[in-house]
Amino acid sequence: MSDPIKRFVERLAFRAAPDAGGPVYGRLADGLRAAIADGRLPVGTRLPSERALALALGLSRTTVTSAYEALNRDGANDMMNLGDILDEASKKE
Repeated sequence: MSDPIKRFVERLAFRAAPDAGGPVYGRLADGLRAAIADGRLPVGTRLPSERALALALGLSRTTVTSAYEALNRDGANDMMNLGDILDEASKKE
């Protein structure tokens, strides 16, 4: 795992615990949303590609894609494509 991906995952602090409630993609989206809101993922942080984040977290790419789509759908970020940089408009408080 590359250093930027490793740092991103450490800041995210997401664990795909099988006994946690709800679908994994939803919990990942919630974790990303919380990390953006509380500043663990500061403005300018590059979101990893679906493949890179899936590999780093031990999840399927479909799970990560669904989480990113949930963020887009809910307006939690303003990314045009996966891997775009978060901007001021994406930081919800």
